[in-house]
Amino acid sequence: MFRYGRGPDLKRHPLVWAIVLVSVAGLVIYAPALLARASTGSREPINFLTQPQQGWRFVLAAAAEMPSARASTPGRARNLAVAGFAGTAMQPVRVDLLWVPTRRVALLGKGSGVATAKAALVWAVTGREQPGGPLRTIGLIDFRSGRLTYDVSTAR
Repeated sequence: MFRYGRGPDLKRHPLVWAIVLVSVAGLVIYAPALLARASTGSREPINFLTQPQQGWRFVLAAAAEMPSARASTPGRARNLAVAGFAGTAMQPVRVDLLWVPTRRVALLGKGSGVATAKAALVWAVTGREQPGGPLRTIGLIDFRSGRLTYDVSTAR
């Protein structure tokens, strides 16, 4: 284990290999969860750190849909939200990507309810119904098609 004139031979020490193995396993398990957590909005209903398998599902679904998605970036989703609410009193302020495998999205704002999404990857559009009004969920945009699938003004 020790050689004269040198320190310990760490390449052969079992504790070093145990630490490396645990580190690699942690990286394999939690890297997609950390990516999913960083990619989704603050209103994300899934806690990827306590459910790392959901991180894997998110990454696989996003990778499969990304090449053909019309709303694949926050910028595109915001432009679609602005276009979708043009000519109305609605003012989109922010878009947040949500992973909702149950397809149930908790709505933010007055009367806060639940909307059903068309897919597991959706953009939640937060905005105002009138100038100076409170922020609330005013719409949902489908990640793949880029269509506005929920509009608070028609959901009444």
